[in-house]
Amino acid sequence: MNASTKTPVGSYALDPVWYRVGRVVSIGRDGVRLRPLEGEGGSDWDAHPCFLRPATPNEVMSAKVKAANAAARRGR
Repeated sequence: MNASTKTPVGSYALDPVWYRVGRVVSIGRDGVRLRPLEGEGGSDWDAHPCFLRPATPNEVMSAKVKAANAAARRGR
């Protein structure tokens, strides 16, 4: 199974190296580019496709709550 079928563009993926959930924005030969959730801040990052897996609904919800709380602390 390659990265494009496991974590298609537009889906949420968990990068266990950083334990971060991000939205898949592109898939290339060398890796998968993930974008942080809105409110989380930070830059897009590259992840190795063999480590990525689709994020569960609970992981996505938890990451969204964490991002919203962080944004609220920053006053956004």
